[in-house]
Amino acid sequence: MARKHGITTNTYKKFIIDSGAVYKNYGISTWTVTLASVIATDAVVINGITYTCVAADPAALEFLKGVTDTDTAVNLAAKLTTVTGCDATSTGAVVTVVGTTKIVNILMTTPDTTITLVHNGMNSTLLGATRGGSTFTEEQELREMIVDGSKGRVVGDMRITKSIPKIVANFIEINADLINYALPGSNKSDYPATEGKTHDMIVRALDVAITDYLTNIAIVGECTSSPTNYIECIINNAIAEGNYECAFTDNEESVLKLTFYGNFTTADLTTEPFSIYYPIISA
Repeated sequence: MARKHGITTNTYKKFIIDSGAVYKNYGISTWTVTLASVIATDAVVINGITYTCVAADPAALEFLKGVTDTDTAVNLAAKLTTVTGCDATSTGAVVTVVGTTKIVNILMTTPDTTITLVHNGMNSTLLGATRGGSTFTEEQELREMIVDGSKGRVVGDMRITKSIPKIVANFIEINADLINYALPGSNKSDYPATEGKTHDMIVRALDVAITDYLTNIAIVGECTSSPTNYIECIINNAIAEGNYECAFTDNEESVLKLTFYGNFTTADLTTEPFSIYYPIISA
């Protein structure tokens, strides 16, 4: 019988390659745009592009004022859908703008009080270049519930007693924000505080606040199936632990190693603070 090597037509589409990119606040960017008595000349700015409301004959960067805000919302949504990486729909006088992928960020502003913008807070931010790769680990502990009479392991006798997801990243690109994350509870401010800032000053008062936890940290890696097929390893409510070390060595570059841990919330002690998204790979 021929040797069974396990290789199939899909084998070489299922490799995870390269070092992966490390993001914070990784997720789909969503905005809610509420219109209230919008008039011609009111405007919204999306990713640096200004769309202005007009009373008639809208040009490429204009949207038509309708009889009601509901009508205007339909027209605005149609224009915002043309922005690269965005989808927009309207319900009543509300327009919902959604990024087409987690890596697409949407930034919106408006100079007008007739338009209210609410963001869900998810704008993926690349933390920096790494050297030595990055790793995702789920530290788990499963306990056997031994009972008298069993001579070995029994189906159903396992329970999870520990779940500590973590991401380790080695940053060769170092900035004040990364140092801030490496020292939980620290604060960053201008130095000097007066005009002529030359540095970011980072100090700490031995106190870690809830706000020091990041929404999430993610490693996004590429699969050989396609450059757009990513594996995403995400830890939630992340905070860095371990020593902060910045080495200064002749003819070498300093690398900042950060170990982020995912954390449960007090409102949910049963949902483990990580998620993994693996792409569907077609034949």
